[in-house]
Amino acid sequence: MTEHEVKRGMYECLTVDPNNPAGPRIEAFIPLDRARQIFKTNPIKFEHLRCVKQILEHPLHIYEGIRDKMEGGWCYVGRPLEWAIKEGVIAPFPQDKVFAVYLRSNMTVFDWQAEQTEEGESSCPKDWRQRYRRRVWSITS
Repeated sequence: MTEHEVKRGMYECLTVDPNNPAGPRIEAFIPLDRARQIFKTNPIKFEHLRCVKQILEHPLHIYEGIRDKMEGGWCYVGRPLEWAIKEGVIAPFPQDKVFAVYLRSNMTVFDWQAEQTEEGESSCPKDWRQRYRRRVWSITS
């Protein structure tokens, strides 16, 4: 992260606007205090912040309404090329998983994780039709 990318205690990253996917990109925010907390408690999850940035910049799908995490919010899904599997070990990202980034409605990241893919839809998380209110955007749309 450079000084230019950090403002107001947040790391900023440009991403697809879920309310206007064809429009200009908007800022998504990763709170630095959340990143520091993860660094102290879960170093591998901290390393996955690289995946968060990649997915926000190049999502495959955006879902609205994160039913199992909160009523509103967004889930950006994609597949990074690689990720940390343990401290100091980077490996190719598994083909049977996607990486999900969860954001509040104000475009602030609050969680991220790898998830199993949906059978027959290798770029979607498992059970996405039940877990999210709707898919609002796909890279092919």
